[in-house]
Amino acid sequence: MLLLLASAFGQELPRQAPEEIIHFAGGKTAKVSDYEGKVVLVAFILTGCSHCQHTVGILNGIQTDLGKRGFQAVGLAVNEDAPERLAEFYDKFKPTFPVGYCPASDLPGFLQPPPGQRPLAPLLAFLDRKGMIRFEITGSDSSFFNDREADHIRTEVLKLLAQSGPAHARKATP
Repeated sequence: MLLLLASAFGQELPRQAPEEIIHFAGGKTAKVSDYEGKVVLVAFILTGCSHCQHTVGILNGIQTDLGKRGFQAVGLAVNEDAPERLAEFYDKFKPTFPVGYCPASDLPGFLQPPPGQRPLAPLLAFLDRKGMIRFEITGSDSSFFNDREADHIRTEVLKLLAQSGPAHARKATP
């Protein structure tokens, strides 16, 4: 059922993830493709959104549990004031994975929602080891973002980790 929801949200899956630039505090940058070789969950968040903050907490645990198996969570804050808010966000939520920011205008190109649909945060894109988006979900899906959210995320990540392929990234995370 979740795959049907994913297909209804975005365009055809799987598809190659676009080259997204991640901006970090201090002027460092990375690209989503730097994590190729790992199973990547790109979480588009708003730093002040309680649902997004809850998801970051879940991802902290999953990153700790599955990071050695080739999983990498990456957070991208899309709120306008994200560059100013990231230090406070790190202090408060202590993410165990990199969280940077990108312009909100990049979102439709990455997730490709149907015309006229306004997706709600958080928005999650699950990438396989080759950088292909295999599953995506928006915060408006209450059947995914509920009291079993952690189980849903972990299930999707484990499916992708079970696929064959290298378990290393081309470039270290910043």
